[in-house]
Amino acid sequence: MKNKVRIHWFASVKRATSRVVAELKALNLYQPVDVYVTPIGIGGLGYCTLGKKPEIHIPRFSGARLAELLPGRVYTSLMDILRHEHGHAFDFAGMSRNLRRRYWQLFGRTGKKAVFDPDVHVTEYAATDSQEDFAECFMLFVKWGGRWRNRGLHREEYLNGTWDKMRFLEEVARGRYQ
Repeated sequence: MKNKVRIHWFASVKRATSRVVAELKALNLYQPVDVYVTPIGIGGLGYCTLGKKPEIHIPRFSGARLAELLPGRVYTSLMDILRHEHGHAFDFAGMSRNLRRRYWQLFGRTGKKAVFDPDVHVTEYAATDSQEDFAECFMLFVKWGGRWRNRGLHREEYLNGTWDKMRFLEEVARGRYQ
């Protein structure tokens, strides 16, 4: 029985990774990464490291996954975890100097936690720091297939940042910041 769960889990990660890579390639946002399944994770649902090329690690079991069982917590799909971690990979290894300057203008340079503001952050987790803000925006942009304007983000409601962050990702996908 243990083997079936393990095989299913690896197969699920492989299947989800293939789908996310196809989404990223369609949007011109793919950054080559290796994806690994790790036995256990203490903190997050996944994490990205940078070596010769970025690596995404998805724990089979994690404290964060268990915490999602608590009342009021939101479940995060494997696809969304992979999209988010690919956002980190893009952040770590996929930005030119030109792109990085604009990134700093929109997301900031500091690792300081901000107070969640729905006009500035797409999720509460995005307020954690500038890298998480970028990864959460990236995740939603990819999830929505680049069609973020159809998702209820109206410019007059998001003058303080969310609109500009999504527009930045749209411009990156179109190759504006090469």
